[in-house]
Amino acid sequence: MSVRVPLLSRPANPPVPFVGRAAEDKRLKDVIARGPIAVVCGFSGVGKSALVAHALATHFADARERTVVVDGGADDVIGSALTALRKRGAEIE
Repeated sequence: MSVRVPLLSRPANPPVPFVGRAAEDKRLKDVIARGPIAVVCGFSGVGKSALVAHALATHFADARERTVVVDGGADDVIGSALTALRKRGAEIE
């Protein structure tokens, strides 16, 4: 299966500077390295998006164009991601 990820579904640019989240950054890096899906959840405004953007830019820069960011608390994360991509014009084969 190949997917063209629309720009709106790609991760944001990382914040500069990014400080005080070394433990969370390492944990996310390890989770992403183990498998193709990582879920980051928490209260609004605590820096989830910034953490993801930083981890991707720092540790997985070559994978950013193939990364999909989905907002929301869906029970079916993969189904929700595919639906969001299709709504944004992704070509999924």
